Amino acid sequence: MKKLIAILVSAAAVALSAFTVSCQSSARSSGVEMARIGQTKLTFENLGGTKAQLREALAVGLTERGWTIDSNGDPFKAHIDHRGQFAVVSADISDNKIVFETAGSKIGDEAYVPINYVNAAMKNVRKNLAGIKAR
Repeated sequence: MKKLIAILVSAAAVALSAFTVSCQSSARSSGVEMARIGQTKLTFENLGGTKAQLREALAVGLTERGWTIDSNGDPFKAHIDHRGQFAVVSADISDNKIVFETAGSKIGDEAYVPINYVNAAMKNVRKNLAGIKAR
């Protein structure tokens, strides 16, 4: 019985691993294709915050995710260099909206749009925005 459970757990781990790799390479493929056709902007609307609130939430959110803030001006600029991927963003912030320009991001020598990195940072931005608005 223990052997059967060990086999089932191993099989589940392999399946989950294959699914995770598939999702990551799918996002990478999409990001490479987007960059190839010049579609390098990622837009997040209806965020429910003022420009000042979104700027603060973005600064904290990017920092929490390991990004380096290059400029807190207009536009807001940051980068991350992680695991062979160099992602850069230039964010135009307005009330309820952030538009990320990702031109210059690369995996090795290949241009790409860092979809996963930006989406992960936006999870933190939304969480931080809720905290800022609650103050």
